[in-house]
Amino acid sequence: MARSKSRKITLFLCYNSAMKNQKAIPTVLLAFLLLLTNLFSCARQEVTETAKAMRPAQTPPNLGDDLKLKSLIVGLKKSITRLKKSQKVLHFGEKEISSQAYAKELSKILNVFKKDPSQVLSYIKNTFEWQEVYGREEWGEILMTSYYEPIYEGRRSKTARFSQAIYQLPKDFVEVELDAFSREDLGNFDTDRKKVGGRVTSGPIGDKIIPYYNREEIDIAGKLNGKGLELYYLDPIQAFFLQIQGSGAVRLKNGSIHRVGYAGQNGFRYQSIGKKLFDIIPKSEMSLQRIEAHLRTLSKEDLYQFLKCNPSYVFFKKLKSGRGRTTFGPQVIPGRTIAVDPRFFALGSLAYLSFQKPVFENKYSTVPLKFETRDRFVVAHDTGGAIKGPGRADLFWGEGASALQYAGVLRHPAKLWFLFPKNW
Repeated sequence: MARSKSRKITLFLCYNSAMKNQKAIPTVLLAFLLLLTNLFSCARQEVTETAKAMRPAQTPPNLGDDLKLKSLIVGLKKSITRLKKSQKVLHFGEKEISSQAYAKELSKILNVFKKDPSQVLSYIKNTFEWQEVYGREEWGEILMTSYYEPIYEGRRSKTARFSQAIYQLPKDFVEVELDAFSREDLGNFDTDRKKVGGRVTSGPIGDKIIPYYNREEIDIAGKLNGKGLELYYLDPIQAFFLQIQGSGAVRLKNGSIHRVGYAGQNGFRYQSIGKKLFDIIPKSEMSLQRIEAHLRTLSKEDLYQFLKCNPSYVFFKKLKSGRGRTTFGPQVIPGRTIAVDPRFFALGSLAYLSFQKPVFENKYSTVPLKFETRDRFVVAHDTGGAIKGPGRADLFWGEGASALQYAGVLRHPAKLWFLFPKNW
């Protein structure tokens, strides 16, 4: 953004100078300078305010849904249950509504579904208005990725193959709510980080909170070794990918499957390792499958040196049953749950997504034959370390290898709208 502003100012000064000495500057050049000035003045600004994150849609989408509505109803029920208990004000751009009032409007969709499921789409169309998101390059357009729950082989004890532990939340881990400090104007905080992980240490003037260990300190320096925090041992690459997904399952030698879910994060910013591989894997071909194939070519030492580029570290907890839980609370719903940036989009809200679904030759293919447009309703229940800004969303695809086939290659432009009641 600084570069665009600099060019704009320079061009503006050149144009003003030319206007003062019009005889020395040809008319065509003046027109050209003016055109450039106008072009750069239209450069898109970064959005930092919730009120500017969406607006009433200029062109509402054609309504449809490529999934069974029963899964949507499950998501709406979860939203309603939690919104009813909340005292928050939900923001949809410049529009506001209490969480209880929004829950009441969503409940009306459930009533329609009970009476006649075929009328749900037309009811939503007539009762809700469409709010298009600010997007990345233009209004409504986002970059959509996808995540899933892997099932990885693992062991309870360390072996040559399963050598990397996944850890439960350390006892000395503390969570600092920066947002609370920022609201009280107690410090100059980066307010897009609502929480960070830290640990308490003793100093000459008393206890203090310092940043928690990063990936290098945990995986290479072994700062958590011998503390009894190991849940399971996995292949190092799969342990890393499990942290990226945030939840999944571990299959032990006896065939039993044990689910683990997100328990906390060390507070460091997520850094995409994919971006560091553009000189090896073309951006258009980047996928989890291609990244893993490259990582398999590295020695163990080189692998750990490379993975430390992402200092973010996720801790897990054992789950009794079911899928992993979202930031909003309920379990993820395949094809319906999306992760968004809660600074701009209200968790629990109903949204509509139009995206490109990959089509494969068979279940073993890793490169799609083509992409087809799909439209569906989704629920904003989750967040993610890499999902930042009003131009990003992450769609939960499902579980296991079949979900990886799709989730691993999805990184494409999509359209996203949020639904706000018309009568409010």
